[in-house]
Amino acid sequence: MAIGYVGGQIGGFAGTIAAQTINFALTGGLASVPAVGDLVIIGYCIGSTANRQPLIQNTSAVNYTGNELYSDDTFDANLAVGWRFMLAAVETQFVLSEAVGGGTGNVADAGHYTVHVFRGVDLVTPEDVARTSATGASSRIVDPPAITPVTPGAWIYCTGGAACGTGGTYTAPQLVDFRAGSTADTNDAQIGSGFRPWTTGAFNPAAYAGGGTDTTSDSWGAFTLAVRPRIIMSPRASHQLIGG
Repeated sequence: MAIGYVGGQIGGFAGTIAAQTINFALTGGLASVPAVGDLVIIGYCIGSTANRQPLIQNTSAVNYTGNELYSDDTFDANLAVGWRFMLAAVETQFVLSEAVGGGTGNVADAGHYTVHVFRGVDLVTPEDVARTSATGASSRIVDPPAITPVTPGAWIYCTGGAACGTGGTYTAPQLVDFRAGSTADTNDAQIGSGFRPWTTGAFNPAAYAGGGTDTTSDSWGAFTLAVRPRIIMSPRASHQLIGG
């Protein structure tokens, strides 16, 4: 079964200690909300001067599956990426927060997020190979790391974010439906995420362009994932495997 693109969205908020509940409002794909069986991937970046613990959850406080990166400079980037299948029921909202302080962790720390939703992803092993990650200091120029999928039909997903004094908007022509933006506060946050079908061999995404004026006070983090397609076996093939 080929992977399909359901849609994406982007948004942000100024520094807060209140968890942010956000409605799915997808554009650019097959639907405005996820359906049962769809895979939701969310990137969440907090701009700070401390090591924050960004949380991506549903409204029942169930964590999305993922991890986070921290990059230390004058402005500290805190980037999380998480995925969740819509299985038993379709969820219409998601929640972004911070494990210690709530919201972004501090009223001075801005947050920005991206959402991309995919259909036809393997329900058992959605990530084809281990995700890769990278961080950098004295710069806001996100450079997602390379990845080498193994399954034909896999798609590559990149998300990268930065912390800075004055935000900007990234560009990444090599990625499809690239969503990018920034939110201003004392500590600004910016993020950019997109995807592309994989063909063969290692794929090394180009560094993002744009993003505002790069300074040695900035820092960034990035993840690269490979999303595995779902294999649906024909009735005849299933019969043959059983030995009939």
